[in-house]
Amino acid sequence: MGMKAHVAIAFANYQFVLGACDFGENLRNERHHSIKRRINTLLQDIGFTCIDEAACTDKNGSCRRIDILAFEPNSDRAYLIDPSVRFETNEDMDAVVQKEKERIYRGCIQDLSRRYQHHGKRKFEVIGLWWGSRGTISKGVVKFFDRFKLNKKLLPEMAESVLVSSIRMLHHHIYST
Repeated sequence: MGMKAHVAIAFANYQFVLGACDFGENLRNERHHSIKRRINTLLQDIGFTCIDEAACTDKNGSCRRIDILAFEPNSDRAYLIDPSVRFETNEDMDAVVQKEKERIYRGCIQDLSRRYQHHGKRKFEVIGLWWGSRGTISKGVVKFFDRFKLNKKLLPEMAESVLVSSIRMLHHHIYST
Protein backbone atom coordinates (compact mmCIF):
# COMPACT_ATOMS: atom_id res chain seq x y z
CA MET A 1 0.00 0.00 0.00
CA GLY A 2 1.40 3.39 -1.00
CA MET A 3 1.83 6.49 1.11
CA LYS A 4 -1.26 8.15 -0.41
CA ALA A 5 -3.42 5.20 0.64
CA HIS A 6 -2.05 5.30 4.21
CA VAL A 7 -2.74 9.03 4.44
CA ALA A 8 -6.27 8.56 3.10
CA ILE A 9 -6.99 5.81 5.65
CA ALA A 10 -5.56 7.86 8.54
CA PHE A 11 -7.59 10.88 7.42
CA ALA A 12 -10.81 8.83 7.23
CA ASN A 13 -10.16 7.36 10.70
CA TYR A 14 -9.47 10.81 12.12
CA GLN A 15 -12.68 12.14 10.58
CA PHE A 16 -14.65 9.17 11.98
CA VAL A 17 -13.27 9.55 15.52
CA LEU A 18 -14.02 13.29 15.63
CA GLY A 19 -17.47 13.06 14.11
CA ALA A 20 -19.20 9.72 14.41
CA CYS A 21 -17.49 7.19 16.66
CA ASP A 22 -19.80 6.00 19.45
CA PHE A 23 -16.79 5.45 21.73
CA GLY A 24 -16.11 9.20 21.91
CA GLU A 25 -19.73 10.40 21.94
CA ASN A 26 -19.59 11.89 25.46
CA LEU A 27 -16.41 13.82 24.64
CA ARG A 28 -17.92 15.00 21.34
CA ASN A 29 -21.06 16.19 23.16
CA GLU A 30 -18.98 18.01 25.76
CA ARG A 31 -16.98 19.75 23.00
CA HIS A 32 -20.27 20.97 21.50
CA HIS A 33 -21.78 21.99 24.85
CA SER A 34 -18.68 23.98 25.75
CA ILE A 35 -19.13 26.19 22.66
CA LYS A 36 -22.89 26.41 23.19
CA ARG A 37 -22.49 27.51 26.83
CA ARG A 38 -19.93 30.14 25.83
CA ILE A 39 -22.19 31.65 23.17
CA ASN A 40 -25.14 31.56 25.56
CA THR A 41 -23.14 33.43 28.21
CA LEU A 42 -21.88 36.03 25.72
CA LEU A 43 -25.43 36.77 24.58
CA GLN A 44 -26.73 36.99 28.15
CA ASP A 45 -23.89 39.37 29.00
CA ILE A 46 -25.24 41.84 26.41
CA GLY A 47 -28.83 41.58 27.67
CA PHE A 48 -30.37 38.71 25.73
CA THR A 49 -32.75 36.36 27.52
CA CYS A 50 -31.49 32.89 26.61
CA ILE A 51 -33.09 29.52 27.14
CA ASP A 52 -30.75 26.55 27.02
CA GLU A 53 -32.05 23.40 25.31
CA ALA A 54 -35.49 24.94 24.69
CA ALA A 55 -38.03 22.18 24.17
CA CYS A 56 -40.52 22.47 21.33
CA THR A 57 -42.51 20.45 18.83
CA ASP A 58 -42.21 20.77 15.06
CA LYS A 59 -45.08 20.76 12.53
CA ASN A 60 -44.90 16.96 12.30
CA GLY A 61 -45.25 16.47 16.06
CA SER A 62 -41.58 15.58 16.62
CA CYS A 63 -40.00 16.78 19.84
CA ARG A 64 -36.97 19.02 19.36
CA ARG A 65 -34.48 20.78 21.60
CA ILE A 66 -32.95 24.01 20.39
CA ASP A 67 -29.47 24.65 21.75
CA ILE A 68 -30.10 28.34 22.44
CA LEU A 69 -33.35 30.23 22.14
CA ALA A 70 -32.34 33.88 22.44
CA PHE A 71 -34.71 36.82 22.85
CA GLU A 72 -33.16 40.13 21.84
CA PRO A 73 -33.85 42.92 24.34
CA ASN A 74 -35.93 45.93 23.21
CA SER A 75 -36.74 44.20 19.95
CA ASP A 76 -39.28 41.94 18.27
CA ARG A 77 -36.56 39.41 17.33
CA ALA A 78 -35.83 35.92 18.65
CA TYR A 79 -33.14 33.52 17.45
CA LEU A 80 -32.90 29.75 17.35
CA ILE A 81 -29.13 29.32 17.59
CA ASP A 82 -27.56 25.93 17.06
CA PRO A 83 -23.76 25.69 16.97
CA SER A 84 -22.22 22.59 15.41
CA VAL A 85 -18.66 21.31 15.59
CA ARG A 86 -17.87 19.32 12.47
CA PHE A 87 -14.92 18.06 10.52
CA GLU A 88 -13.77 20.45 7.82
CA THR A 89 -14.48 19.47 4.23
CA ASN A 90 -14.26 21.18 0.85
CA GLU A 91 -17.97 21.95 1.00
CA ASP A 92 -19.28 25.33 2.13
CA MET A 93 -19.92 24.09 5.65
CA ASP A 94 -21.53 27.38 6.73
CA ALA A 95 -24.19 26.89 4.05
CA VAL A 96 -24.55 23.16 4.75
CA VAL A 97 -25.07 23.71 8.49
CA GLN A 98 -27.44 26.66 7.98
CA LYS A 99 -29.59 24.70 5.52
CA GLU A 100 -29.71 21.70 7.87
CA LYS A 101 -30.69 23.81 10.90
CA GLU A 102 -33.36 25.65 8.88
CA ARG A 103 -34.83 22.31 7.81
CA ILE A 104 -34.87 20.98 11.37
CA TYR A 105 -36.06 24.06 13.29
CA ARG A 106 -38.15 26.17 10.89
CA GLY A 107 -41.15 23.94 11.69
CA CYS A 108 -40.82 24.70 15.42
CA ILE A 109 -41.49 28.43 15.21
CA GLN A 110 -45.27 28.20 15.59
CA ASP A 111 -44.89 26.12 18.77
CA LEU A 112 -42.21 28.46 20.14
CA SER A 113 -44.43 31.49 19.50
CA ARG A 114 -47.13 29.83 21.58
CA ARG A 115 -44.82 28.62 24.37
CA TYR A 116 -43.01 31.92 24.76
CA GLN A 117 -45.83 34.37 24.08
CA HIS A 118 -44.98 36.12 27.37
CA HIS A 119 -41.95 37.52 25.46
CA GLY A 120 -44.33 39.22 23.04
CA LYS A 121 -44.87 38.68 19.34
CA ARG A 122 -41.48 37.88 17.80
CA LYS A 123 -39.92 37.31 14.42
CA PHE A 124 -37.93 34.12 14.74
CA GLU A 125 -34.73 33.39 12.84
CA VAL A 126 -32.77 30.14 12.70
CA ILE A 127 -28.99 30.53 12.95
CA GLY A 128 -26.68 27.57 12.43
CA LEU A 129 -23.06 28.15 13.44
CA TRP A 130 -20.27 25.92 12.19
CA TRP A 131 -17.02 25.41 14.10
CA GLY A 132 -14.33 23.20 12.56
CA SER A 133 -13.23 20.24 14.68
CA ARG A 134 -9.59 21.15 13.92
CA GLY A 135 -9.99 24.69 15.26
CA THR A 136 -11.45 26.42 12.21
CA ILE A 137 -13.38 29.63 12.80
CA SER A 138 -15.93 29.87 10.01
CA LYS A 139 -16.99 33.03 8.21
CA GLY A 140 -20.49 32.43 9.56
CA VAL A 141 -19.22 32.53 13.16
CA VAL A 142 -17.27 35.74 12.47
CA LYS A 143 -20.38 37.33 10.90
CA PHE A 144 -22.45 36.21 13.91
CA PHE A 145 -19.98 37.86 16.31
CA ASP A 146 -20.04 41.04 14.19
CA ARG A 147 -23.83 41.09 13.93
CA PHE A 148 -24.39 40.72 17.66
CA LYS A 149 -21.40 42.87 18.61
CA LEU A 150 -19.70 40.06 20.52
CA ASN A 151 -16.01 40.32 21.35
CA LYS A 152 -14.13 38.74 18.41
CA LYS A 153 -10.97 38.62 20.49
CA LEU A 154 -12.55 35.54 22.13
CA LEU A 155 -12.68 33.60 18.85
CA PRO A 156 -9.09 32.25 18.91
CA GLU A 157 -9.58 31.04 22.50
CA MET A 158 -12.87 29.34 21.54
CA ALA A 159 -11.28 27.72 18.46
CA GLU A 160 -8.40 26.53 20.60
CA SER A 161 -10.83 24.95 23.07
CA VAL A 162 -12.44 23.04 20.17
CA LEU A 163 -9.02 21.87 18.96
CA VAL A 164 -7.94 20.81 22.46
CA SER A 165 -11.20 18.88 22.88
CA SER A 166 -10.64 17.18 19.52
CA ILE A 167 -7.10 16.20 20.50
CA ARG A 168 -8.48 14.84 23.79
CA MET A 169 -10.98 12.77 21.79
CA LEU A 170 -8.23 11.34 19.59
CA HIS A 171 -6.07 10.57 22.63
CA HIS A 172 -9.00 8.87 24.35
CA HIS A 173 -9.71 6.81 21.24
CA ILE A 174 -6.10 5.72 20.71
CA TYR A 175 -5.14 4.98 24.31
CA SER A 176 -8.43 3.61 25.67
CA THR A 177 -9.12 0.96 23.04
